[in-house]
Amino acid sequence: ILNHLNLQTDIKVFPVGSVRLDYNYKKHFLKKNTVKKLKPVLTFVAGTYQMKNQSYFGYNRTQPEAFWLRDYNILKLLKKYQDRYEIIFKDYPLGLDSSPNLWKKVLKDINANNISYISKQKNLYTLLNMSDLVILPNMNTTFFDALYFDVNIFVVDEDVFEKPFEQQLKDEIFYFKDENKFKSHLEKYLEEGKFYKCKKKKSRNYFLNFDGLNSRDKLLNEALHAISKN
Repeated sequence: ILNHLNLQTDIKVFPVGSVRLDYNYKKHFLKKNTVKKLKPVLTFVAGTYQMKNQSYFGYNRTQPEAFWLRDYNILKLLKKYQDRYEIIFKDYPLGLDSSPNLWKKVLKDINANNISYISKQKNLYTLLNMSDLVILPNMNTTFFDALYFDVNIFVVDEDVFEKPFEQQLKDEIFYFKDENKFKSHLEKYLEEGKFYKCKKKKSRNYFLNFDGLNSRDKLLNEALHAISKN
């Protein structure tokens, strides 16, 4: 992307992936945790919401002020499987996106009594480590977090660069632009009940430069050194 911006003719780009996430999940790579559970665990992470009279550069979503309805529609679908799976709805613990009163009432109104609502009670790492499927109503930082785990990822978003998902990553990420197709394929997946269908080697390399994980410090230091010289 930086090269395409043509900021200057001699710009050098050093791909080092996500340094912060690499260090956050370092223990996960050294020793994977085995979580004992009676049922497969599905973690649905809440989307982000755009308040009235606010806008964000780069968003191209239909009716963003009503974007919370996507979460609502997905919850109604997941309710059908609340006795078959352990389903967790993860909200954000702080900030404008946290809406505990709203979502607790929604879960009660749709009779989703067996879907657990979690805000700050458990962090994202803990949930990803125990999950068998991660469901995302838009492309956010949780997508990158989930790439570090073996869990399959379902994501729907109309405002992303679709080409990699439709080509080299199509067998690794369950990505959909259309919400109805997303729900249809998710329902089929849950009916079948077979998890861990996809390896994410290409996806990890595409987004995280995963093959360079062990040499990340060296790559980062070289990049910082080159930048400081300029």
